Amino acid sequence: MKHYFLLLLLLLVGCQEAATDNSREEKYNFQLSAEQIAVLNKQLSKGKLGMVSEWSYIETYTYSKPDLDATIPILREILAKEGYQQPSETEFIAKVQQILGRTIDPEKSTDYFYFNDVSISDQKIHYCRKKSGDLYANSYYMVKKERFFTELFALPELINYQKLCPECLQKELNAPKKIQMEGKPIKLYKWCEEKYLPEQRQNNITELVHRNKYLFNDSRESFRWLQEHDASFLEYLVRYNYLKDKELNDFVLHKNINEDQLIKHFGSLFWHLQCDGKLVFHTEMIEAVERASEDDKKLFLRKIEDYILMMRKDSGLDFALQAELLGKLAYYSEKIAEPLNMNFRYFVKLGFQAEGYEGSELDYDREFKKHNYYNISDFKQVWEDTCYGGTWYPGMPE
Repeated sequence: MKHYFLLLLLLLVGCQEAATDNSREEKYNFQLSAEQIAVLNKQLSKGKLGMVSEWSYIETYTYSKPDLDATIPILREILAKEGYQQPSETEFIAKVQQILGRTIDPEKSTDYFYFNDVSISDQKIHYCRKKSGDLYANSYYMVKKERFFTELFALPELINYQKLCPECLQKELNAPKKIQMEGKPIKLYKWCEEKYLPEQRQNNITELVHRNKYLFNDSRESFRWLQEHDASFLEYLVRYNYLKDKELNDFVLHKNINEDQLIKHFGSLFWHLQCDGKLVFHTEMIEAVERASEDDKKLFLRKIEDYILMMRKDSGLDFALQAELLGKLAYYSEKIAEPLNMNFRYFVKLGFQAEGYEGSELDYDREFKKHNYYNISDFKQVWEDTCYGGTWYPGMPE
């Protein structure tokens, strides 16, 4: 009797999950065009991956613009049914400028505005599938006409093609199990063999919806979801220069401390270089430090202290940029640290001479003067008061 009850329970759970999957599919009204079916057949014929050996996989399909084009009507349908509010063209352009520091020209005939997390300056479009393992695995696309954001998905990653297009499934099943690549036989791992494809599909859709609702609808519910399930994307936004959301800045700052990130990784939250080589200092992240609890402030300040020393020794920057970055970091740290009795620790890192460290207090002083102390009213006073660790030297340059 016990076994019968367990079997019945399992059947009920299985039926419930199947009903949930069906309801998800029925929610969207996908109608595949002839062009989409042609793209789907091409993708299926080359498989999801190629198996070189038991532990080695390679991409067997080269994605291009038609692959991204084929997903746009599907993504538009998904977003509309999930309550995404499409911004106006003006709002969309302004938001992209805020997020990326780059301007969309509506007069240009291009369909997509491309960016990636490898190089902020790489604006040549690459068509690389989501998490493909390619150099540009995290390639992103702003869809100009439809006004939303996406990655490049293979069609099986978005739709239940087995149900929508059974003839495509039949062609996939009849396709050869091996293909030749660079003169070598490669075993295909077909999309229909992916056991967890329905779960992956749902994850892709959920992630897409929450990213767009957060970025363009300012949904705090979506922000909460991203915090829990897509924190790396939120961190990427901050590093790319999206610093207008205080709650986002606080989250990313604490995430980097809580995960015990490398000092270099933590310190890079406070700046980035533009494509023109100019340094952008993230005062918004300094404000996030100021909002932190006293204990967390002390932890952040110790990390910044270590970062200043590390970057002074090997920043990889021209000295003028290094002086600007370290000078501003030290200045703001001294100001935050004073009420905590942790000051006189930051500018002093620039005020000593030691082998292997670039620049001396004279070099930094000249750079600060040259740039009018970066137009910060009390920068000069804080520098002079703290660069010797609280000890005034009469020979200090004026």
